[in-house]
Amino acid sequence: MSLPPKAASREIGANRPKSAELAHQTAHLHRKGEPDTDSRERARAHFLDVYALETPGLLRELCETVFPRYPEAGAASPNIELWTAVEYDHPELFNSLSQWALKFLLTFGGKPADWAMETALATLYQWQNSCRRFKCVQWRHRVVMHEHYPAGSPEYFNVSSGQSEAEADAEAFRIEIPPWNRAGDEERREFRRRAKEAIDEHERLMLEWTFKPDFSSWHHVTGLALWQAGDSLEMVRDRLASAGLNLGSPGDVSGITRGLNSAASFLEIDRRK
Repeated sequence: MSLPPKAASREIGANRPKSAELAHQTAHLHRKGEPDTDSRERARAHFLDVYALETPGLLRELCETVFPRYPEAGAASPNIELWTAVEYDHPELFNSLSQWALKFLLTFGGKPADWAMETALATLYQWQNSCRRFKCVQWRHRVVMHEHYPAGSPEYFNVSSGQSEAEADAEAFRIEIPPWNRAGDEERREFRRRAKEAIDEHERLMLEWTFKPDFSSWHHVTGLALWQAGDSLEMVRDRLASAGLNLGSPGDVSGITRGLNSAASFLEIDRRK
């Protein structure tokens, strides 16, 4: 059993947004006290990879019982990405996927977990459009582009642009200050006051954002996958401990319990009772 998230997908940054789009980034940036979307996506992918490894029937039944309900491939074969649209556009697929999710505990709040269903949809789409679709053995994790606060590593140098990543990021977050209106008799002190206010506001905004922390609870995500697959708390503890993790004294599963609850909350999935 491999604990590091080697199989988890890693997102690749898209073009840097302009400063005018800063407000739009709030859905993608990591703010203090809020979950980091990039880590959550990778943790979800890691969970599903381990869960499929521990539960061979998971992907097999997705292939055998749900895949036949997926729209036929063709010139206009749809890429069904959003789970919320499936219920109305493809009711047979919705019902089949829902039954599959309930059987394999891929739920949140008692309903199929949106994020897991969208991974399943991406997987079905790949199988439908692959010349080797009989090899239904792995997930197709969604690639979601996440922008992050301009914190590029100064050591990373882009040969094509001649800039470091940090320099390129800095350009995307220009401070916009209307020019000094000398023709309109604006006094120097008034212009300097406006300029200082713009800089202060930019500094305040940037201080609210923080660097993306390293995700440190991969073992709890792994443990949750083992638990969902049917292992007891003692078995989960012993298997993680055998990988060299210090999880307290033998026979004490209180730490594992808290960790699994935390991982389930982070992933947004119902933990097996």
